[in-house]
Amino acid sequence: MSNGLPSRTPVPGGGLNIEGPMGLPEGEAKKASSRWDTLEKVVDTINRWGFQEAETPKVEQPDVTAESLLSPDVKQYTVLYASLLVWTNYVSKLNARVIGELLQLENEMGDIAAETRKRLRKENEGRTKTTGKMSEEAMEDEILTTARYRELKIRAQEAKQFKIELDVRAEELRRSMQVVSRNIEVRKEEMSGGRQEGNMPQRTGDGRPWTNRR
Repeated sequence: MSNGLPSRTPVPGGGLNIEGPMGLPEGEAKKASSRWDTLEKVVDTINRWGFQEAETPKVEQPDVTAESLLSPDVKQYTVLYASLLVWTNYVSKLNARVIGELLQLENEMGDIAAETRKRLRKENEGRTKTTGKMSEEAMEDEILTTARYRELKIRAQEAKQFKIELDVRAEELRRSMQVVSRNIEVRKEEMSGGRQEGNMPQRTGDGRPWTNRR
């Protein structure tokens, strides 16, 4: 994922060519792939509902510094908060795409594993003590070492790694928004207190307002 995020490609490696794994015939592997390939259809529906896809924000991700927090300008705080909100929404959309891709990959991996076990168990039925039956452990090794399963596992690993990184960024943005939001309230309170003091009548040395002096 770079700033030039490709449309509908949140996880690198998407749309790779399918190689028929040893444990599953090529035709079955393709069926498994298309069976679970639902993410783009969901995204298309979301778009038709009027929601925009994730686009790189036009504003730079702001840094919340001590200098920016000490600024007396409430307008500057509002701009800072709005920029953080844009980036927070952007990260949320990317995270959703990554989670959706991961779900799809894991379901396809599970499908391949189940179909491979069924085929190997059926082959086992025709084997004798002489030819040797394949153990459950051997079946598992066959599944894990197939080309397609390994390809999907690598992509699932990438998706999980992206989610870890995005979760950190999301938490960073959340904390920044909390700090800025609190400082906006403090500045408003200070301004409100200053206005009230400005409207209060001045008092004399004995504590009585000048307006009440006789």
